[in-house]
Amino acid sequence: MRRLDDTTKVDLVLWLICVLFLAFALAAATSPREARGAVIPALSMSGKPAASGLEQATGKIGVVFSYQTEESGKQKTHPGSNMGQVAVIERETIVYNMLEKRGYDVVKVSDSDLKSLATLQQYPVVVFPWMFMMDEAQGATVRDYVGQGGSAVMLFDISRVYPPFGLYIRYFAHDAWEWGPISELLQIRFINDPFDSGFTVSSRTSTHPIINATKSTLDDSSITLVEPQAAGVVYTQALPGTVNKNVAPVMWYSNGTPALWAGQYGKGKLVYFTFKVMDFWWHSRLASYADTAKELASQSINWAAVSDGSAVRTDFSAAATGKVGFTSKGLLIRHYLKSTGNIQAMGDVTTAVYAANGKLIYSTKRQRAGSMPGATPYWSFPVKVAVKKGVKYRVVITYQDRYKRYSHREEATIAYGQGQVATKAVR
Repeated sequence: MRRLDDTTKVDLVLWLICVLFLAFALAAATSPREARGAVIPALSMSGKPAASGLEQATGKIGVVFSYQTEESGKQKTHPGSNMGQVAVIERETIVYNMLEKRGYDVVKVSDSDLKSLATLQQYPVVVFPWMFMMDEAQGATVRDYVGQGGSAVMLFDISRVYPPFGLYIRYFAHDAWEWGPISELLQIRFINDPFDSGFTVSSRTSTHPIINATKSTLDDSSITLVEPQAAGVVYTQALPGTVNKNVAPVMWYSNGTPALWAGQYGKGKLVYFTFKVMDFWWHSRLASYADTAKELASQSINWAAVSDGSAVRTDFSAAATGKVGFTSKGLLIRHYLKSTGNIQAMGDVTTAVYAANGKLIYSTKRQRAGSMPGATPYWSFPVKVAVKKGVKYRVVITYQDRYKRYSHREEATIAYGQGQVATKAVR
C-alpha cells in the first residue's frame, strides 16, 4: 500500500475542510420556513409535539364545498350587492389541497351535510374556506354543532346571505345579526365590509396558542401579512359591555380593528378570519407570506381540535318589557327589548291587549326583534281603545326566542285615570 507524503496529506485535509464548509453554507442558506415546511408542521421529526405545544389535529377534518355559494359566486352581479364575480370553488380547492398535502385527513362536506347535526359530529373540526351563502337551517345546525362540542374554522367571511340572494342584515335588521344564526356563534358585531385598497394584519402582542404555535413553527418573532392591492375585508368589533368574554381578537388590522377572532361557543371552539387568508398562498405576488398564512390556518385547526369538554356561558335570553299609559285616543305602549344574557338575542315580540272581561281586543307581533348585551332598543305604538271612566285593560308582552329555546312574558293592568304603568314579569 502506497504511503501519502506530507504534501498529499495537507492537500487532503484542505479538501475535507472545503467540503465541510460548503455543507455548512448550504445548510445555513436554508431558511427556517423551508426547513420546517414538512407535511406535519406542528410536529417535530420524531413525531412528538413541537415547541409550539399544539399537535396536529387527528381524525377527519371536514372542508366545506358549498355548491350554492359556488353558483352564486359565478354571477356577475347580485341584487342589492356589488360583490361581483368571485372565485369560490378555487379557494375551496386550494384549502383542501393544502391541508391534504400537510397530512390532514380531509373530507369534503356538502351543503346538505350542513343541515345534519349527526353528519357534522363525525368531524372534530369543520373548515369553511368561504361560504358566504348559507340558509337559516344550515346556520342553526352549524351553531348547534359547535355548541355541543364541534369546532368551526372560518377562513373568510361566512353566512352573509341566504338563498337565492337575500342579505341577512336586511332580514334581521340588526348589526349584531349580520351573519344570521351564525351571529350567535361569532358573538361579535358587524361594522363594515369595505373593498379596501390594501391592508396589513399583525399579531401585535398576542400570546394566543394559535399565534405562539405559528411563531414557534416558523421561528418568527412576530406574525404579519401584507396585501398591497385592493381586497375585500370585514370590519367587526366586540359586543358592547364586558359580559361576553368568550371570544377575543388575536390579530389586528393596522387601524386597530380585529382581523382574526378565536374563542369558544358552548363546548366547541371557533376561529374567524375577516380576510381571505388562503389568498396569501394562492396568489404568486403574495408568495413571501405563503408559509405564514398556511401555518396560521393549520395552527387554527390544531387549536380548535383540542377540547377539554368544558362549556362557556352562552346565554341568549332577553326580556321584552313595557310601559303603558293612556292618551286621548287610547293606549300608548312603549316596548324595551333588553338582552339579559351574554350573546345576541333574536325573537318575536307579541303584544296583546285584553278588556276587563278577558276578551282579546288587540294583538300584534314584531318579528325578528334583535338585541345584544349592553344595548336596549325600544319602540312605541298607539292602540285605539275606549277612553272613559271605569275602563280597565290588561296588556301582555311576550318575547319568544326565534329558535323556540326561551320565552319571557310580562303583564300590566291599567285603569282609566292612572299614570304610566310598567309591566312586570309573569312566571
